[in-house]
This record gives sequence, structure tokens and C-alpha cells, in this order.
Amino acid sequence: MAYHWDGATGARAKVLAVLQGVSSIGQVYDYERFADDWPTLLSLFKATIGAADHILGWTIALEGTDSEMIGFGLSGQETEEITYRVRIRGFHSLDDASGTQKTFEALMLTVKAALETAAALHDSDLSKGSSGRFAMDPVTIPVIDLRQFGGVLCHYGEQLLAIKEVI
Repeated sequence: MAYHWDGATGARAKVLAVLQGVSSIGQVYDYERFADDWPTLLSLFKATIGAADHILGWTIALEGTDSEMIGFGLSGQETEEITYRVRIRGFHSLDDASGTQKTFEALMLTVKAALETAAALHDSDLSKGSSGRFAMDPVTIPVIDLRQFGGVLCHYGEQLLAIKEVI
């Protein structure tokens, strides 16, 4: 069976394209980014808003999969529904005087809405053999919080996606 998480038409690429289409999103990566020194980490997540530099970035990670056999046939002709469990993490530098909490909360909801209305993630025909067709459950936001990011207190949020594919 061929899974379609990676590749130019895979689910990861479709999620990345949706996030990159959101206005003022900052840096977006289709995997978790790490660095062992501050200048490198800052360069990965730095975005200029107005005339000021801020930490503003997003990462996409496959957290796991769930599978269910939904059709049976001769060996090699079974139909499987796979669910990709995806976690999106967002970071935004904190500026109390500017009310960045409200800005970040609005951005989290904008990302959620963009994902939930993206045609590329909501195909009505998940029939077997239609590779690259995906359906998605509603996005959940389990965390909007403050966290240390590279030693800097930032707004932090997570969005969870369940993207289904029939193969």
C-alpha cells in the first residue's frame, strides 16, 4: 500500500500550503526545527512585523497514524482507511503593551479556519485508488499558553488535525 503523507501531493505538503497562505503567518516549516545556539534558532523563527523583528513561526509534525481495514478482498486488494494524526505548533513573541495575546489568539483561529476550509484537505470522494485525496475532521486547539522558546517567553499554541486517506 502506498501512503501519501510525504511528497509534492501528500498531506504534509497540502497542510504546509494552507499555512503559507495565511496572512502574517511568519515562518512555516513542514517539520520540527531545532538549533543548539540562539542566533540560529532566532534566524529560523524571525519575522519582521512593521519595522520590528519578532519570533513568529509554525511547525508541522506527524504524531502518529491510526488504521482501519474498511474493505476486504483477495490479498493485496484490501481497502485501508489511514488517519494521519498531525500536530501544528505556533510561536509568537510576547509584547504585553501591544496586546500580542489577542493577536496570537486571532492568528490561531485564522489558521484553524484556513485548514477547515481548504478544499485540498476536504475531498468528498475518498474511494480506493484516488491517491492524494484527503478528508479531515474539525481542527482542535488543545493549547494556547505561554512557553519559553529559546529562553524567551512567547505565546504558544497547538492545533491537532486528523487527516484521513483511503488506500
